[in-house]
Amino acid sequence: MSRMLSAVAMAAIFAAVSSPAWADPVKCEKAVITSLLKFKKTHLKAHVKCLDAQNVGKVPGPCPDARAQLKIQTVNQKAVAKIAADPEMIERFKVQGVDLRSSTPEEFKAHLNKEEKRWVTLIKEQGIKPE
Repeated sequence: MSRMLSAVAMAAIFAAVSSPAWADPVKCEKAVITSLLKFKKTHLKAHVKCLDAQNVGKVPGPCPDARAQLKIQTVNQKAVAKIAADPEMIERFKVQGVDLRSSTPEEFKAHLNKEEKRWVTLIKEQGIKPE
């Protein structure tokens, strides 16, 4: 999950660096960093809280537990959605041929499964072989 946010953040930073002159890369980079900072604070706070509860026997472990993981996931989704909803970010990615959108991990997994089926079918139908 944090890898997904990191990938989006890195793509956003790349877009900010390589985008046309009309875009403001500093504004985009600041928005990405602000979202990442909020995510990291929430992640660390939830993890520490879980470890404290584990140390006194309130949760069996491992940390982060389901409750902490849900909180982390919620903040992650909000951060990614905020970046993906920024009109300037959408335009930056569109120029590079990327359709920027956010989704839950479950939606992303379903999308990947759908795409895998689509491409496997196409490859088999066309008789495509690796070179």
